[in-house]
Amino acid sequence: MPARQYAWFQTSSGSWVAVIQVDATSGNGQNRITLDLCGSEDAVSTDELRRDR
Repeated sequence: MPARQYAWFQTSSGSWVAVIQVDATSGNGQNRITLDLCGSEDAVSTDELRRDR
């Protein structure tokens, strides 16, 4: 799922957490929301680098 990563932070135990934004749309396409989420370093992958202008 495409997302925008805008931060990393390190926990007190030493693991890294990514802060990302994901645009989600309802099944019928009538509603959408932008979600701010945190994910562990192994749950995030970067397929492409794209900068918002």
